[in-house]
Amino acid sequence: MKTITIIITLLIAVALTAQEKKDLKNLKKPNVSKNSKIEDLISKIKASYESVEVLEADFEQEFFHKAYKRKKLSSGSVVFTNDLKMKWSYISPEKKYIISNGNILWIYEPENEQAFKTIIKDSELESAAKFLLGKMDILKKYNLKLKDNTLILTPKEESNYKNIYLIFNSEYKIIETKMIDNFSNENIIRYKNFKLNEFKLTKEFFDFIPPDGIEIIEKDK
Repeated sequence: MKTITIIITLLIAVALTAQEKKDLKNLKKPNVSKNSKIEDLISKIKASYESVEVLEADFEQEFFHKAYKRKKLSSGSVVFTNDLKMKWSYISPEKKYIISNGNILWIYEPENEQAFKTIIKDSELESAAKFLLGKMDILKKYNLKLKDNTLILTPKEESNYKNIYLIFNSEYKIIETKMIDNFSNENIIRYKNFKLNEFKLTKEFFDFIPPDGIEIIEKDK
């Protein structure tokens, strides 16, 4: 279940950071007055990725396990399309791949010789995709709060997480996200080296064929 909630955060992070090319050191608080409507802010954030069909980027992920006081750092690269097709290639601390063709999501762990399979339709992942593609009314699904340069989303219905924090800059581009789940674990995603609409896709790029001999585990939605 932790993996699914992390992927949802990654989806939000990638889709909303689509046109961000500036370094975190240049972060400035956006000029948002107290009377600004959150609906306007959402529109401005979405506008930053509406023209993006394919996004390529490097990422760094920081996961803090609350109970064990343990932090795990990961990094890699990602290719993401605006219709929920994606391929995450982790290179550190160990190789791992998250691949989706829009219908099925695979999580492949070569060192463990395991692959986890999840059907996306009618799952939390599909709901996340609908939000990112503008097909979901975010105000019906989340309570929203704006604090400085951070938009805080709190699910109105039962969920696997408490809050999602979307941190944006003065141009309303998302540069970082943080998720806090029901066990107070924290997952932070940061991106760099963006390339927009440059990656040359092939029909097979988002398809995954499990290697012979690995264990395949079917996951609940």
